[in-house]
Amino acid sequence: MDIENLDMEWKESWADKYLKTIAAFYNTKGGRMIIGRKDNGEYVGVQDVKGTTKTISDTIRNKFHFISETRAENIDGKDCIIIDVPKGDTIVDYDGRFYFRVGNTTQQLEGIPLKRILLDEMGIQWLDQPCKVDPEDISEDAFRFFMKKGKEAKRIPDDVPEDDMMLALRTMGLFRDDELSLTAALLFTKNPDKYEYGAFLKIGLFDSNDCLMRDDMLDRIPLVLLPDECMRVLNDKYIQPTYRYDTGTAFRELDYLYPMDAIRELVVNAIVHKDYSMRQEVAVYVYEDKLMVYSSGLLPEGVTLENLRGSHPSVKRNKRLAEAFYAMRYIEGWGQGIKKVLSACKENGNPEPEFSY
Repeated sequence: MDIENLDMEWKESWADKYLKTIAAFYNTKGGRMIIGRKDNGEYVGVQDVKGTTKTISDTIRNKFHFISETRAENIDGKDCIIIDVPKGDTIVDYDGRFYFRVGNTTQQLEGIPLKRILLDEMGIQWLDQPCKVDPEDISEDAFRFFMKKGKEAKRIPDDVPEDDMMLALRTMGLFRDDELSLTAALLFTKNPDKYEYGAFLKIGLFDSNDCLMRDDMLDRIPLVLLPDECMRVLNDKYIQPTYRYDTGTAFRELDYLYPMDAIRELVVNAIVHKDYSMRQEVAVYVYEDKLMVYSSGLLPEGVTLENLRGSHPSVKRNKRLAEAFYAMRYIEGWGQGIKKVLSACKENGNPEPEFSY
């Protein structure tokens, strides 16, 4: 269907203000602008089509320093101008502002969404940003816990010192521009939420009408300690096990409503792969008949709901954060976590989990 959309725009006549749409096409997925066509789709043509075509082509080249395919074309007996804009390898600004296509509109991006794109342009992930960390905020207990786990797993090299915290963090790539990175702040400070809002976890118990019955906020906890603390609170207050006895013996075993290894896997996954730029906490919802784990952010490129259950690439939204949890043997880095969840649920007699985004 011939309509204005993400990569198509019509203008009755040319004006320099439409350069922001040209920039938006280039910054998004490329696109086409037709000059000499009304919003209702009627072709009305352009006067001095040859001169206007040259003016547009020169203006785009001089303003943005890329080449568009700008040409005159007769459509329905009217001389129109077609401007085909490629998808850019970088992003360009129009008079100091950055524009992108959203649906069939051109919108200016600023704030966090723009910062995220600019960091990506520089090859820097969100959590790699330098962060002025107050040394008093760093939890030595969290650092010692991390080093103990990593050394036991033999995933922290012997040459990483245990008695020099800053040198150890530098050796592990947790510095940026001679400052601790945001990753380091979240992993090891006593209150990660101080450095990135949403860097905590909440647990809520709900009834069948979605009314909150109780909740716990697991904030002021370094991320290296957060998965274990989450599992402790879930076990103690939300999904306590029941007991059963083998027939004819006094041996007591625990029965869990859910496979705890699967829940742990999902909680770690939610913490490690969350989009922290969205500044929304991880949440665990507990109902009488189900449990849900929520983490903000779209699926990474190459991962779909269809291939999530099988073989899929291990895409690291937060590379250094993933490396830290890998060092503690909390994740493996082969895209096998969801398979483990499926297997554990089956063994525990639970239905197969549902995934959505």
